[in-house]
Amino acid sequence: MKNKVKNLLTGSFIYAGVDLVKYATGISLSKDKHHLLVACMPKSGSTFLTRIISELPGFSNVALVPGYGHREQELDTLMLLYWHRKNYVAQHHVRYSETLSQQITRFGLRPIVLVRNIYDIVISIKDHLRNESVVSPMGYVFPYMTAWDDAELEIFIANMILPWYFNFYLSWLECENKLLIRYEKLRENPVHVVSTICEFYKLGLAKVDIESAIEAAKSKNTRKNKGIAGRGLSLAPEAREHIDKMASFYKGVDFSPIGIAHKQNA
Repeated sequence: MKNKVKNLLTGSFIYAGVDLVKYATGISLSKDKHHLLVACMPKSGSTFLTRIISELPGFSNVALVPGYGHREQELDTLMLLYWHRKNYVAQHHVRYSETLSQQITRFGLRPIVLVRNIYDIVISIKDHLRNESVVSPMGYVFPYMTAWDDAELEIFIANMILPWYFNFYLSWLECENKLLIRYEKLRENPVHVVSTICEFYKLGLAKVDIESAIEAAKSKNTRKNKGIAGRGLSLAPEAREHIDKMASFYKGVDFSPIGIAHKQNA
């Protein structure tokens, strides 16, 4: 096993060096591998989806960033070069930008944009802050805040953390070549969702491969949100009003994929 890992790493470093020269001199890189980027809202089931894809034949789960914590998960060019000659899936909370657009083109990335009902997300963030960690790039949270009552913490989340989510969603609307997936559909019918991904990006995998990958992912320890749609119905009214107010600034934008049902009036 150690030799296998050593050979894999050695080969990756050698190829990365070759591709670095190509990249630096403007020579096109090969596009014969599948590079799936799960660009996701936190608390949207992304760990589960990524685990499924990584269980598909020939795929690996890789990181394209040098670190996490409070750092924005902007993709790192060296990591992209390192994994370029592998079929992989990478899961990152990353917004669309001009730089990412260039990386998508140069490295043949295939974006899967995963979103969820924004009101439900507030409840899941609240649980995450209290039960897992207060550290993230979406907003700065002090540990003492987790002791606030539900309403106060939900209002804080809506005001201080959800602006990142709006930026995420709005930025990805500018990306033409992407596949938008909703968390609710993933939980309802993962076979259909993964089949859609395979068809959209022409992965050439059979249904039996997909079903096997889903079963393998379910058997492993992945971080899942509570599988309950509509948790946001209990959201503090002030938090809900603030979310709706933020959406109202964007006239003509369809927010229905994230649970804001009405299209903002033009």
